[in-house]
Amino acid sequence: MEMTPKQAKRWATTRAKGRSRFIWFNGVLVWGLTMAVVWPVAMAAVQGWDRLPLLMACAIVGFPIAGYYFGV
Repeated sequence: MEMTPKQAKRWATTRAKGRSRFIWFNGVLVWGLTMAVVWPVAMAAVQGWDRLPLLMACAIVGFPIAGYYFGV
């Protein structure tokens, strides 16, 4: 499947910004921190709100690390 001209332009812009920026911005900041906020809230809603601090602490450490590898 070929890219449309719009997709090709967007990909060229992403590549021009560099690999490190993609990893840190898209992987760690966008994916990692978003999941670090959403996941513990969802889990606390299911398991009980008293667990939120523990879940949040684990998520703030774990998801950005996973986001780095997601970006790679």
